[in-house]
Amino acid sequence: MEEMHEMQMAGEGDIIIDIETLEIESSDSFEYTQRESCQLEKAGTRKRAKTPKKPGQDRLQFFVQQRLNVFNANQPLTIFRVPSYLREKGKHIYEPRMVSIGPYYHGRKELRTMEEHKWRCLGDVLSQNTKNNIEVYLEEMRMLEKQARQCYSESVNMSSDKFVLMLLLDGCFILQYYNEWNKRASDTLFWAHWSTIYADLLLLGNQIPFFVIHKLASVLSDYESHPKNTCPVIDLIFEEFPHKKSLTKPEICCDEFDHLLHLFYKCMVPELKVEQTNSHCNQPRSMIQNCLCKLWSWIPLKSTEDSSWKVFPSATILHESGVTFKKKTKLRDMFDITFENGVIEMPLLRIEDATKTTYANLMAFEQSQCNSTTFTSYVYLLDLIIDTGDDIALLKQLGIIENLLETNEDAETFINQIGEGTTLDLNEHYFASFFRKVYEYSNSTWPKCRARLMHDYFSNPWTSISVFAAGLLFGLTFTQTYYTVYSAYHH
Repeated sequence: MEEMHEMQMAGEGDIIIDIETLEIESSDSFEYTQRESCQLEKAGTRKRAKTPKKPGQDRLQFFVQQRLNVFNANQPLTIFRVPSYLREKGKHIYEPRMVSIGPYYHGRKELRTMEEHKWRCLGDVLSQNTKNNIEVYLEEMRMLEKQARQCYSESVNMSSDKFVLMLLLDGCFILQYYNEWNKRASDTLFWAHWSTIYADLLLLGNQIPFFVIHKLASVLSDYESHPKNTCPVIDLIFEEFPHKKSLTKPEICCDEFDHLLHLFYKCMVPELKVEQTNSHCNQPRSMIQNCLCKLWSWIPLKSTEDSSWKVFPSATILHESGVTFKKKTKLRDMFDITFENGVIEMPLLRIEDATKTTYANLMAFEQSQCNSTTFTSYVYLLDLIIDTGDDIALLKQLGIIENLLETNEDAETFINQIGEGTTLDLNEHYFASFFRKVYEYSNSTWPKCRARLMHDYFSNPWTSISVFAAGLLFGLTFTQTYYTVYSAYHH
């Protein structure tokens, strides 16, 4: 830990800002901790800035103004740490287990093994292009330091040199990880812990800005000469994402991605519109229809909407109510869940250890930064349909779920834990109209009667034969009775 500067005596009305120790001192010993990104230190040289207070200016007003000057309103915050109340419930879900990326978990003792390996990755990157020495890479990182610091939602308490070195090592580690995996090279440390490292790289609070990774790749190879809407870095990373068949590579430039998790989110969650519950005013219509619909929306009517559909039954209850589940083979994406004529079609869901970490962080990212609720809606839907191990068993039997965990109860707990803490307005839910259709169908009379009939009398061959024999006997008895009465009447 760096030594604190000694307090300097100041004349009345003067304020001294210590840029490195981040202390502000006055004759009244007024102190505060300033955001680290205002450091003027460069190349390890310490500097002090003595900022005199303007005549008649309030001391607190001056402090507030200096504090506000630190933040760049045009630079959005893009890298967040998951709230502590969620991290405490599942540290293995939101915190790295093998490698730290970025400042939030930097320097942890349990992650030191990969810290050593980062230096090997840096050496491998430098050996791939001998035209550029280490000075070139460091200078590029220094130019991005201020912009990178302002991406984090929390103050980064690291010196300039330490922060720049962290960007360099972490960026080279990410590039080398995907390069090694793409080449199927013999890096035993990467191969031995591939799945754990992959999960760590997709944690919300374990990120560096994507422009840092792109800049390092540009220095390593001439990526700047590629067309704007193509990025070899994105191509490299996308090829190593698991389950690529359910992903779609976005056709946008890399400037629109904030970090690796954002890139994975864009590949998994397409640009889809949320289904509105009042869909009658969202269909294509003429200008007159538009005007009438607008006028109708202004009329203050008493709401007659039935909100009971928002209490959604589980898969086994739906099955008993006459709803059929079917695995969807021809799908648009993983969110292509439909209901028609009493049949719910769903894509395959593979449940494994890595899925829980990835899904939880994707949902945290969406809720912290995105305007979309598509992924949160999907997780919420799963949480409603899967309530017990029996639901897992049913969907597994129908080929909709592939459970790679030990038991069905483990899979059920897995789904329910992901859905914990989910906040979502069901009227804005992506599957709102789906919920309404299924609820109305499952609560109608005929599907329930048909489901009860099939369950009680046609669930196995023996009961079916018994029902058929009873029906045949009834038919014969009825026929005999009819002809007896008919003959007697005519006689």
